[in-house]
Amino acid sequence: MEPSGILAITQALKSAVDITKGIMSLKNQSEVQTHVIELNSKLIEAQQAIFAISESHGQAKDRIKELEEQISKMNNWDHEKARYTLKSPWPGVPVSVYHLKKSHANGEEPHWLCPNCFEVGRKSVLNTMQKRGERLHLSCPSCKALINTTYNGIGGAQYAEDIKKNKG
Repeated sequence: MEPSGILAITQALKSAVDITKGIMSLKNQSEVQTHVIELNSKLIEAQQAIFAISESHGQAKDRIKELEEQISKMNNWDHEKARYTLKSPWPGVPVSVYHLKKSHANGEEPHWLCPNCFEVGRKSVLNTMQKRGERLHLSCPSCKALINTTYNGIGGAQYAEDIKKNKG
């Protein structure tokens, strides 16, 4: 809670108590009514301060929830990122894609992930694409990147550890 809000509530309620004590000693009806109006005013001030604190508290809770969700997403992405490694699957081609590590596959088939998307925290599986008379490309369905393999044909995706074995 905000200290200024608590102070406002405390002051308004203290004033209300003082006014109530003063009302008890009054004999004249018009004086009582004047003090009752003043008492109501102080109680309204306290109520408004309580509402302001309540609203501020609600906003703080919403922000905390939002930040907790962001932290959870970051932790999940860190875990997911650890399952992949960046490698070139083709000898002599200066292109790299993210490969699933066999040790982290959990039964999932090998596949390639788009390096552009991966760097911004998105997992996008690359598709092979070849137009007649052209070299084979990998295309990203998310960011629309095209990766030229410089080959007419390539084998399927491999686990990261298998690429290392194949290259020596």
